[in-house]
Amino acid sequence: MISNHTSGAYAPPAPSCAARSVAVASTAHFSGQIVIPDGETGRIVLAESHLEFSWIMSLLANPHVETIVEQVPFEYLNPFDKAATKYFDLVVSMDDGRKLACEVKPTVRLKSGRVIAELRHIARQTEGHFDEVRLLTEKGLDRIALFNAEMFFGMSEVDHDADVLAAASVDALVGSATLGEMTRALEFGARGFRALVRQISSRRLRFCRHERLSHTALVRKGA
Repeated sequence: MISNHTSGAYAPPAPSCAARSVAVASTAHFSGQIVIPDGETGRIVLAESHLEFSWIMSLLANPHVETIVEQVPFEYLNPFDKAATKYFDLVVSMDDGRKLACEVKPTVRLKSGRVIAELRHIARQTEGHFDEVRLLTEKGLDRIALFNAEMFFGMSEVDHDADVLAAASVDALVGSATLGEMTRALEFGARGFRALVRQISSRRLRFCRHERLSHTALVRKGA
């Protein structure tokens, strides 16, 4: 879930929940961090690759995802019955209570079969801890969802006057309308459009179909 930034005095976000050290800078590969919705000030989530970063944003745009924690440890027995620790790149909490333990890897890293074999072995031991173990690659990224997620983050800054008008327009919405139609009705120009985008990211508005965020996108009230 992607929600609005708070306004007023600055308060720093909560630190990352990663259970192991994650480099915040590297000359060899992408690394970065993002502040995700969590409590009043949000929480830092660290990413060790651009693929991880993209998956974090894409997952948070999924209306059924509640939150994400990175680098979560899981104790298991390796094939030689020795204790080992697996750090899952992401653990995703869903709105139905399920927890998904995810490994993020580009497909080029899967050719040997070692990663998949290891995940299958670990998955047989996760009962009571995680509901599913998933492998996330670049081929699984939904480009529409990723585009929308980037827009949600880019337009998340609070604009009180526009947000009040947008919320009222959502309350009054009957059936469906395009974002362009709702923007014109607000008579607030680009600020009105951005405020409506925040209504989508906070789930007060929902897309009627799977499509990119645009003035022609059809929306309805959120559930």
